[in-house]
This record gives sequence, C-alpha cells and structure tokens, in this order.
Amino acid sequence: MCPAAGISGRPPVLRRVAPSLARLMATMGRIGAMSVWGRMRWQGAYRPESMAPTLTGFTNSFVTGAAKWAYSQTGYDIVPTPGENPDTSIDKYAATYRADTGTGRVPFSFFGSNVFGKNEPIVGNWWEWANIDKQGGLISRIGNAIPIGNAIAVLHDTWMNNVRPENYGYLNYPVMLPAVAMTLAGSINGPLTVQLSNRNR
Repeated sequence: MCPAAGISGRPPVLRRVAPSLARLMATMGRIGAMSVWGRMRWQGAYRPESMAPTLTGFTNSFVTGAAKWAYSQTGYDIVPTPGENPDTSIDKYAATYRADTGTGRVPFSFFGSNVFGKNEPIVGNWWEWANIDKQGGLISRIGNAIPIGNAIAVLHDTWMNNVRPENYGYLNYPVMLPAVAMTLAGSINGPLTVQLSNRNR
C-alpha cells in the first residue's frame, strides 16, 4: 500500500479516469432522477390507484424494481429479443447511430437495431476480421442473439456515450458488469412477473 499522499498520489491512470467516471456517475444519477420524476408525473404521483404498476414492481422485488427504474434512463423498456441487423452492403454506416448529445441515449430512429459492439461503420463484409467487434459484426451478431444481450448493450451505450473518448478504453469493460446486472434484474420485473403476482392475489 502506497504512503498517504492525498489526491496527487493516485496512479496516473486513475487521475485520468476519475473525472470521466465522476461525470458518468453524475449523469447516471441525474438521468435516473429525471426518469423517475417523469414516470411518477405520467402515472399520477398523487393518485394511488394510478401508481399500481410501479408499486406492483416494488412488491415483486425492490431490487428488480429499482433496476428497472435505473434502466429507464435509456428512455426505453427492456426488450429481451435480438435487435435487427441493418444492411451494410450499400451503406457502411447503416449499423451506426449518432447518440443524443444531452443524454447519450440511442436515438428512437435506431432503437430496435443491434447495438452490441463498437459503434463504427462496417467496411466490407460483416464477417470479416476487421469488423469482428463492430455493431453488426461477428461478435455483435452472436451477442445480439443471446436473450437480453442487445438490451444490455443499449444501457451500456447510454452510459459510455457520456464518457470522454480518451477514457473509453479504461471504462468500457468495467461498466459492462453493472449494465449486465441491472438489465438482468430489471428484466425479471417484467410483464410475466406482474401477471403472476396478480394471479396469486
């Protein structure tokens, strides 16, 4: 353990990553709070009967309900099915998108497409080595085929689109873990769970 040296004693990598990580966490919290407030207003925060869907989610499980709320910062519900793979044979940018500058969200026009992998244009055929880790590439198509795989990528992209490019390499893989956990937990608190809960009443 290094001697006490204050902030200046942090490793160089940590000093570079810390500002982006702080901004990422602040953005996640801000977007999450706005999503919760917006959802409460939409459902009628002052009418208990209109809050039934939200309350049902929390009675199923506080953890899964909280995870689903956290996922709402993407602007979408959790969709467990694979996303579509746009045809890149004519337009190499067909499998890419421009994130919302304010929130980092995947645009509505691109939602439902495969966002698993790097948001970079496909050059040549999707199965070629140069495209292996891009959206629509080989790894992307495999990950997208796994249930909720694309949903995890939507949440991960929303977070990472708020990170400075120079820090992307340090945060990309570590941020995948909470994205997987929140999407998995949030997907449990879905329509099937609500139906089973209502049936047992």
